[in-house]
Amino acid sequence: MTHGFRRTIRRCWIAGCWLLPCLAAQASLFDGKYGAAQVFDVQRTPAFPNAGDTFSVSAMADPYSDVAMGQYQLTGGQYIQFFKVTGSPESPCNIGINLYNADGSLNRVIATGGTVYGLATEGLLHTSIVNDFGTFVANAAGHAQGDSLSFTVPIGQATCTQAEAYAANTVPLQTPGPAPAPPAPVVPVPTLSEWGVLLLGGLLGVVAWATGGRGRRAARR
Repeated sequence: MTHGFRRTIRRCWIAGCWLLPCLAAQASLFDGKYGAAQVFDVQRTPAFPNAGDTFSVSAMADPYSDVAMGQYQLTGGQYIQFFKVTGSPESPCNIGINLYNADGSLNRVIATGGTVYGLATEGLLHTSIVNDFGTFVANAAGHAQGDSLSFTVPIGQATCTQAEAYAANTVPLQTPGPAPAPPAPVVPVPTLSEWGVLLLGGLLGVVAWATGGRGRRAARR
């Protein structure tokens, strides 16, 4: 196989991946959904973990709302989601919390902004900007009030890029227990028009290869 043909095939492969995603997108922190068994006010050590620290949380209890200035409960299938505040710097990322009802409708804002720490598989810490309330959010399993947990965190304050890359749980847990395994990535089937463009790219590659071969043969004569 000539170098020119390999380059042509590579260009067609890149074009194909542009039309047909090569891998399904991974959920980010902002896609995560966290239910009553995952969102807690806690006693924590250290107060603000850095990369490599063993982060310990205990005495899990009802979390605090930064807006209403009091504890709240997630009931009837409610869950929280994080959002990136408009105009947030890259580091640390300014991240708020919304409370949603089970049907996906917005209930209210819990925190207008804040900083996320840790982003470990087991969970993360969010501290609000206005009143500095700390909320522990469990990612790998649901817990009961009064529970404790210790784990190593890979980062300190999260950047927006790190938040986007976080493998978040997207099934809110309302009772203690492990989070379900994420579904296997699904590659969408191309539409007829996408198949047409892919075939056209392949034909152009063959024509380019054949034309290049004739040119080289003529030059050798």
